[in-house]
Amino acid sequence: MSYAIAGKDNTSQTPTSFILKNGLALAGLFAPFILLMFSFTGKEGGLQLALKPHPYRLLELVQFKYIINVVNSERLWAALAGGIFTVLFVCTLIKMLTKFSIHKYDGFLLALLAIVFVYTFFPEDFMGRAIIISIRAQLFVMIIVACCIAYRMPDGMVKNIAATTLFLSFVMLTIYRIHCRQQASAALTDYLSVATHIKPGATLLPFDFAPTGKTETGNLIAGRNAIFHHASQYMGVDKPLIILDNYEANMGYFPIRWKNEINPYNHLSKEEGIEGLPPFARIEEYQQKTGVTVDYILLWCYNPTYLTNPHFNTLYAEINKLYHITYTSPGGKAVLYTRN
Repeated sequence: MSYAIAGKDNTSQTPTSFILKNGLALAGLFAPFILLMFSFTGKEGGLQLALKPHPYRLLELVQFKYIINVVNSERLWAALAGGIFTVLFVCTLIKMLTKFSIHKYDGFLLALLAIVFVYTFFPEDFMGRAIIISIRAQLFVMIIVACCIAYRMPDGMVKNIAATTLFLSFVMLTIYRIHCRQQASAALTDYLSVATHIKPGATLLPFDFAPTGKTETGNLIAGRNAIFHHASQYMGVDKPLIILDNYEANMGYFPIRWKNEINPYNHLSKEEGIEGLPPFARIEEYQQKTGVTVDYILLWCYNPTYLTNPHFNTLYAEINKLYHITYTSPGGKAVLYTRN
């Protein structure tokens, strides 16, 4: 559409016929998504879309606080990059409005308006589930902002200095993340060493006491992201396992679902829940109610201080009553319990 309005469609069609033809084609391509979305939300209890402004999200946008942040040490460089993007985009808008004309790529601006609206006004759980829409939409906002700056900002010294500074920020972020990933890789190797001691087809219940990960010396690995939150799922790659903290099967919008009568999130997870910190579950009650035996319990970075929590204290006593330790990882962070 922006091509046609800007007179850059390179066809013999009038802008109106060009827009009509391509608009209808776009609507036809978009229709299946609309129909499937309404069908899905209807089955899941309807669209719970209470729109209201969330101005703090704009600050998070400038801070570059998006979903792939990893470590606390990257805050300065992420904020620097976000600040540069913000200043460049404001300058671009001022330049554009000073001498306004339709650019052939202004479809990006329309897309930006749409995603900014979603980012700023949508609730986090608009389908009755924790979707965390803001932190997911944020990255799309910044990608489209970058595209708008790229085609609307005139070439010159300002653009070159900004691009160089952004590239240096990227280099610094990469340095911090490479170190973090090296630590995470070593910790994950230690964690997954448990897999060789679990029989194929078994039922595993992992409890995670350090979602951000810990090194052998006990230091946090990824202070800004729970990158170990479902690390146990990797164990199901090489052999068939039923891993009971598979949250995807409980959400409704992934192509896998727990059977209602044995769903661990409904019948096993209690109080703080199996993904809580500390976690809580009623293992024996779950078996009696569903007939499902939990074959293995896995504790990752277990911390005895959580025994002061009465719910976890109850769970820990149940684990020691029904299970015994059969493996401890070389780094001592992952402990596997096997049913008696």
